Amino acid sequence: MATGPTPALKSVLLDYVSPWNAWAMISAIRASHYVVVLAIIGSLIIRFALVVSTGLLMLQSVAIKNHDTRLVATDKFDLAFDGSFLTDNSIDFKSSFAAYGTSVMNMSYPKGTTSQYAMQSFNTSDQTIGKLSVFFSSR
Repeated sequence: MATGPTPALKSVLLDYVSPWNAWAMISAIRASHYVVVLAIIGSLIIRFALVVSTGLLMLQSVAIKNHDTRLVATDKFDLAFDGSFLTDNSIDFKSSFAAYGTSVMNMSYPKGTTSQYAMQSFNTSDQTIGKLSVFFSSR
């Protein structure tokens, strides 16, 4: 197009995206569009690597120990707002200072909280359970 007029099939209607990759690569080779050929070869290599890499995965069996234990909550989330817990002694600015400190002063979040979530803490009644155990509650 820079050297002169070209037919519409080689300019405006040229399509390497819609056809199958092999056909698009053959069309690009015939038209001497080697950058397009390299891009198609790259996409084919990525697809081939995806198939080969997933074929390298293998299943392994993992033993999971079931511990019949009780989980004891160490804190409480109470969303019921009836105002009965609001007394002069319970109102302070600690939560405001904690929120300001974490957002502006780069302080760490309080225990059980992140920037998006709050988690309830719990302990087990059995002290022999290791750190990497799976807990199942039986009711």
